[in-house]
Amino acid sequence: MPRSKRPGACWTESPTPSPWSRLNYLPGWMPFRVERPRCGDCNRSVDRTHSMALIISAEDATELGLPGRTSREIVSGARGSRAVTLRRVEIPVESDGGPGRAHHSHPDCEECIHVLSGTGLFCTEDEESPLRPGDTVLVPPGERHYTRNTGLEPLELLCFFPVAELGTAERRVWR
Repeated sequence: MPRSKRPGACWTESPTPSPWSRLNYLPGWMPFRVERPRCGDCNRSVDRTHSMALIISAEDATELGLPGRTSREIVSGARGSRAVTLRRVEIPVESDGGPGRAHHSHPDCEECIHVLSGTGLFCTEDEESPLRPGDTVLVPPGERHYTRNTGLEPLELLCFFPVAELGTAERRVWR
């Protein structure tokens, strides 16, 4: 189907308004003038009321360098998100002497963890729950937790947070 014929391809043609249209009144959301990208469907400039989808390749994800895991931030405020963060996390097979994982919490937001592959444990202060591919964990704000690999292959997760800048919402808790 040609791009211009796709239903809902252009936000201004969508039956519902953009959820960000009510935020247009915020002063200074763009501190300097830049040439905005153009919509491929109607050639209008893209702004908060008229948006284009952003496709981010795996190679463009930002490596975070967190201890005990490989964490790549796919979507965040740094990529233009206004309200979400998405990370792909790989926890290696446990080995003696490897860096340990400590409990941490997100005091101001929930976390949604989806298991892509591997097996592991979701650990809180009170309990440990087994994880397998297809499982999803909803972690309430402030709950101390961590995820552990118990299998013979890497544990791969997608972690979703309803904030654009997670760095301000995460608190590491040392055991």
